[in-house]
Amino acid sequence: APPMIDLHGHLCYGVDDGPRDRDEAVALAVALKNAGVTTFACTSHIRPDKGWINDKTVIAANLAKSREVGDSVGLEVVAGAEHYVDDRVFGGDGWAQRLVPYGASRWILVEHPYFGTLPDLLGFLARIRKEGFKVLLAHVERFPQMADDDALVDRLVDAGHLVQVNLGSLAGAYNRAQQKAAEKLLKRGVVAVL
Repeated sequence: APPMIDLHGHLCYGVDDGPRDRDEAVALAVALKNAGVTTFACTSHIRPDKGWINDKTVIAANLAKSREVGDSVGLEVVAGAEHYVDDRVFGGDGWAQRLVPYGASRWILVEHPYFGTLPDLLGFLARIRKEGFKVLLAHVERFPQMADDDALVDRLVDAGHLVQVNLGSLAGAYNRAQQKAAEKLLKRGVVAVL
């Protein structure tokens, strides 16, 4: 079987809404391995509004914890983070140096706010690109203000950003609206990562 890479998941325990402890993390790693995942990007949340600060200041410790879990089941773990759109993440001096790209790449996972739409989403993302990063947009189907706006999604894709959809959404794990949005995005051919 070809290698399967998971680009959006929470394996580091005790740092956000992912596994609470090592046992839960190991169970998740086993399930990932059994599903055919060979490499896992540990994208712990950077969400100051929830007190989750898994940025460059703690990534070495998070990665060591996650790699120990991955090694225990034969799962390769690489760095990453889920960057919430917030001025405390993407603002202030040196904000770009705090971002956590995937492995040695310049790609970052960006999570849009759940309510409302950024007044200048394309401009905001262009500012990230000007710092040399490329953007994978996290679970677009969970944001109706984006998923229901075909023209906006097309502009985002045309600007070089990639759209990610959760497999859980397609399976109906959240709600019917998100499942339908995920199916629509897939049918439209705009999804780069599942």
